[in-house]
Amino acid sequence: MATWENAVELGGAVNDTIAAYIDRSMLTIDVAVYNTSDATIVTALNNAVTRGVQIRFITEGSNTNTGLSSLDASVPVLQRLNSTGSGMHNKFMSIDAEDVDNAWVLSGSTNWTAENLFDDQNNLVFIQDQALARAYRLEFDEMWGSSGPVPNSGNSRFGSAKFDNTPHEFIIGGDRVESYFSPSDHTNAEIVKAVQNADRTVHFALLVITDNNISNALIAANNNFNVSAAGLVEQVNGTGSDYDALVTAGLEMHSFANIDGQLHHKYAIIDEGFPQFDPLVITGSHNWSSSADSENDENTLIIHNDTIANLFWQEWHARVSVGIAENGSSIASLAAFPNPVNDVLQLRYSLTDGGTTNAVVTDATGRVMMQQRISGMPGANSGRIDTSVLPDGFYVLVLENNGTRQQVPFVKAK
Repeated sequence: MATWENAVELGGAVNDTIAAYIDRSMLTIDVAVYNTSDATIVTALNNAVTRGVQIRFITEGSNTNTGLSSLDASVPVLQRLNSTGSGMHNKFMSIDAEDVDNAWVLSGSTNWTAENLFDDQNNLVFIQDQALARAYRLEFDEMWGSSGPVPNSGNSRFGSAKFDNTPHEFIIGGDRVESYFSPSDHTNAEIVKAVQNADRTVHFALLVITDNNISNALIAANNNFNVSAAGLVEQVNGTGSDYDALVTAGLEMHSFANIDGQLHHKYAIIDEGFPQFDPLVITGSHNWSSSADSENDENTLIIHNDTIANLFWQEWHARVSVGIAENGSSIASLAAFPNPVNDVLQLRYSLTDGGTTNAVVTDATGRVMMQQRISGMPGANSGRIDTSVLPDGFYVLVLENNGTRQQVPFVKAK
């Protein structure tokens, strides 16, 4: 059984959290971030300089990086200037790589800009491990062109010029963690491998998906009788988008094209809630595209841990918690909360015509676990489902009214 924890959305405190980790630094900070404009983070970096911390900074030269104009003048900044695609697209930081007790890695999808920090859907991960921090520093040094405080642009390697020279396998806190950098490490192939090894579920949230090999792996997984795949995608109509192909192939897909705030994630969750099948999370800066795999500087982590997989699944579920309706459904605005739930699941929904309304709860295999009749008046309604008798796990609530239905997933956890 997984160790359940409630996911916490940081909201407006994301930049404060990054700054807090910078404030912990004692020796070195290596930053490789695509775009920076946040004053709180830059102030924390300047404070670290005052404390005597050595800071090195790499960014993408085609961006404005307005925040760097306020960065302490003693901090050397290297820009990638030969970019095709998105160029130096990383969003990582390696802190105190030579201190076994204070070595940290920041990764995820979040740029240090107002939009990414406060408006868009993003994720961050912080991992305390010296071996991983050294691997990230090694990748940094390759782009920096040296291991010293001053960059060597003549020896600097970006994009396809880089070598596969970092370790990929780590054991952190007893869990397997994989690390890949693009384009040297063929990251898309590693994503395909992870999808192909799915035993029960694949949930993904992406800015874009254009790589046909990954899409074909998702379709093949979803065609497996034991596996279901579902995704959230922001750019559904862009050049080369595989969104429509995934819909046509029968995957449960949700477009975020017309929802406020950009879905900027690049993560997948595999076999969450099934610890016997090696649950994992794929995250980092790497979009699921050919340019991310062959041109851009990117970083990706594959974290094998059921608790972390569940935390990401809670985020995934929160994006679709308004429910999935059939075309022409008389049911609208179905919401179920809290999630995860312990004793009582609260429902809110609207009905066009009223009438008999049934609530059905099924488990992950589709087996009916409970059902009851609930309020069926036209207009806004509310209801309660007693979930105290359910064992911990993943469920789907199905609301039925006048021959139509709407459903929403939830987790039961004490």
